[in-house]
Amino acid sequence: MLRLFPLLFLLASSTFAQNRQADSLQLGRYFERADQFMSEDRYDSAQRYLNKIYPKLTYRKPSLFSYLLSSRQAEIYYYNNLPDLGIQEAARSVVIAQYLKDDILKGDAYNFVGIFHLMTGNHKAAISSFKKSISLGLSSPYPPRYPELSKPYHFFGNLAEVYEATGKPDSAIYFNRLAIREARKEHTLRGLSTSYLNMANAFLKVPDLDSAYHYFTQCRDAAINSKDFDVELCAYSGLATCAKARREFKEAEQQLVKGFGLYTKHPHINSYYSLIFLDMAISVYETSGNFKRKADALVLKTKIQQTTYDRKDTQLKTILSSQLNNENRILNLEISRTKQEKRIATIRFYFIVALILLLSAAFGAYYYYNRQRVKVMELRNKISQDLHDEVGATLSGINLYAHMARTQCEEQDQSGASRSLNIINTNAKDMIKKLSDIVWAVSPSNDSLEELMQRLEAYAVEAGFPKGIRVSVIHDEQLFKVKLSMEFRKNIYLLSVEAVNNAIKHSNCSILTINTMLLGRRLHLCITDDGMGLSTEKASKGNGLDIMKRRASEIKADLKITSDNSGTVVKLICKLTRWT
Repeated sequence: MLRLFPLLFLLASSTFAQNRQADSLQLGRYFERADQFMSEDRYDSAQRYLNKIYPKLTYRKPSLFSYLLSSRQAEIYYYNNLPDLGIQEAARSVVIAQYLKDDILKGDAYNFVGIFHLMTGNHKAAISSFKKSISLGLSSPYPPRYPELSKPYHFFGNLAEVYEATGKPDSAIYFNRLAIREARKEHTLRGLSTSYLNMANAFLKVPDLDSAYHYFTQCRDAAINSKDFDVELCAYSGLATCAKARREFKEAEQQLVKGFGLYTKHPHINSYYSLIFLDMAISVYETSGNFKRKADALVLKTKIQQTTYDRKDTQLKTILSSQLNNENRILNLEISRTKQEKRIATIRFYFIVALILLLSAAFGAYYYYNRQRVKVMELRNKISQDLHDEVGATLSGINLYAHMARTQCEEQDQSGASRSLNIINTNAKDMIKKLSDIVWAVSPSNDSLEELMQRLEAYAVEAGFPKGIRVSVIHDEQLFKVKLSMEFRKNIYLLSVEAVNNAIKHSNCSILTINTMLLGRRLHLCITDDGMGLSTEKASKGNGLDIMKRRASEIKADLKITSDNSGTVVKLICKLTRWT
């Protein structure tokens, strides 16, 4: 019988190892499919495969798969122009790479951080991130077991792009030379052709037309050899640019003819590069007086823009919806696990009471522990409700204006479509800010009342700046002594943000005052503006006042709102329990 135990142990270990291997193979197939869809610009389809990976990695210790999931998610944000979400995802990639102590992954992660800083115009931070990538990427060999990640020629090329954007073409040329050198080491024709393209564009900024023409020619030849038709199309555009600058319009049109011939053979070329080519074609035909070809190019450009917009609109909805679904999936997994544990605890309770009455005290402690878990579940439900309150209406607005923009584009109402897209952009930024506020409010590290007031002050100053509203803040010196529970912190902060938003959006005020006082064990928070006030009838119907009252009720606080022609006063009084 004793000899059977090692055999059973080995059998169990073997079964576990086989399950882990099968799981890894399935994850590998999901990543492969996601990468394939991303290479085809089908980011919504790629997101669906990442969503399949997400539940399998949620409760695991960080691994290479965890990093790949985060980096692929960041890449999707990049190609869908979502830099704020991208920076957060790239920062998560850095944390995972640091946990794994892998310099190659760190270099790849910092490269994404730099890209998103470049997108938001934070050039100083972008340069710092790309330099970290270069330092890490050059110091370690590239393991063959890794899938496609960023390599040194990417880092040098991206750094050159920052210097080109900041008006430093000489620095851009220097780092493009290094990118070309690294691409040659890697024997990657696409990397070499894109490096040539970046170098040519840098010489155009000098301007040095001879050098630009030389590198555009090398770019074209390398792209032809590697069959990278999008880069080849950009090379023809660059050669036409050089010819136009020399007033050689016949040569410019010849290069454009080659480009149109390439596009005719390969109509699915990346829309970003296609539009760059068409803009140059329109400019050349305008200057040379070939208005028929100009009209044809404009028609093709409009068609590509419409197709791109429709695709991007669908992809963006899928991606944003997927993020909310992932959060809900985690919440549902937690609820399911908590319910399962509660059922197990109940069974144990009856079993223990029936057999051993002496352990009733121990069971009481165990039952209390499970009650705490139920409270956590209820708290998560409240967070879910907050997400619905803060984000649901904004997402509905984005969907509505996206439909309007599509209709306006079909009707050739460019100005109307532009206004709708601007509204979508504003709503998306507002949604990101609201999500950031909720995440900050529930973070256990931000339990100081002083930190809460500092964040509220920063929010008010940022929100009021575009309208020229001056924010005056008066804080009690003892705020740092007060520690808030998550429920108090969340409700006080979100209530205050709602009051600040009402003042900025509806009061037409010039001064906004935030005053906090500690009287005994009570917090007195007063938000005052000098605007035109809110009528009682209108105030009772909207402006988020019902939500403000509900938040005050959840922490058993007194909320008083008074308004007249001289302004509005929102006063909150609540009892505090935690002091340091």
